[in-house]
Amino acid sequence: MNRNFQLKAKALSKGDADDDFIKEISNWLYSFTNYIESEAEEKDSMKKLKAIIRFEQSQSNVSPGLLEFVSEFVSTKFEHKLPFICHCHFMGRYYGNVADNCFTESANSLVARDEMGPKPKYNLANSLGSLLNHTDQQFKKLKSNAYK
Repeated sequence: MNRNFQLKAKALSKGDADDDFIKEISNWLYSFTNYIESEAEEKDSMKKLKAIIRFEQSQSNVSPGLLEFVSEFVSTKFEHKLPFICHCHFMGRYYGNVADNCFTESANSLVARDEMGPKPKYNLANSLGSLLNHTDQQFKKLKSNAYK
């Protein structure tokens, strides 16, 4: 969404009102991925989002090009992807009630924060060694926590 919405929308921005509108819409779009807990809530939120866009179109605070882009993005590129990204479609699954995208993202984040983890300057062999050391440390922590 950052590349497809925010960057393109910011290119159309002509002032503070446009920037505020982009931030509001971005936050609203991201709310579908974390906070919507039922399909009824999803439909209600989408209906209210479209109402906000129509309201802004009736006012003259936001530039017309930006409003046209946002309206088109929501109706053609975002709305039909809701079953794949909306939180309510994944809540019943054992991995669905997490803030990260998946377990891989969590593991990648953990490796990136590890002091002993691989660095961008490492070659393949050193990176593999760092990943193996990181994995060994994680298993040792899990074992010690299991014995407690």
